[in-house]
Amino acid sequence: MAPYLNGDIVDPSEGKTDPAYPITFQGLDKYCVYHSHGQDGLSNSLRAKIDLPAGHLIGYITNHTPLKKPAWSSVQTGPNSHIELNSPMLYINHSCAPNVEFRMVSPDAQGNYPSTDSYAVREGQPAPTPGEFGIAGELRVAGNRDLKAGEDLSFFYPSTEWDMGKPFQCLCDAPKDVCLGKIQGAKHVDRQVLGKYYVNPHIQDMLK
Repeated sequence: MAPYLNGDIVDPSEGKTDPAYPITFQGLDKYCVYHSHGQDGLSNSLRAKIDLPAGHLIGYITNHTPLKKPAWSSVQTGPNSHIELNSPMLYINHSCAPNVEFRMVSPDAQGNYPSTDSYAVREGQPAPTPGEFGIAGELRVAGNRDLKAGEDLSFFYPSTEWDMGKPFQCLCDAPKDVCLGKIQGAKHVDRQVLGKYYVNPHIQDMLK
């Protein structure tokens, strides 16, 4: 997941990337900062600036645009539906030991996303304001662990992606017995392994 929109964002495997969206977008600056890393700072990520408890809502996905076909930077929302995030969330990288979860909402048969949150709004957290194309999901701290200040946000790509058009060799810092090695999408992951992660409903349906 990361960047390429109309030449404004560069695939980090092809050249230097710069954040395309202000970190203040959607109030993400309350929780995160941009972090440059890699050789000569060629890559970017989102880094937590405060501790957050497991399951905490970080933000809703409301600035997305639907795509007719997947891109390397897109997120899958259904068996045949994909979106561009158009948000700093684009810079959340993969990990086989993730600390956040994208919880996606699939569009209806007409391709429309809901205008209200499909998940329970927790007490004390604001209800979402739909964007032009509704609400495509939300970003939460992983349900099985807290997020600590200074950690780069990461999610498990196969939790949203079925069969990735641009697979890659994983460089996450998960233990060797946890890291999957090559990341290609849920289609290529053992079902018992997937059972250890939060996996979105559309991926669960495609596994049947």
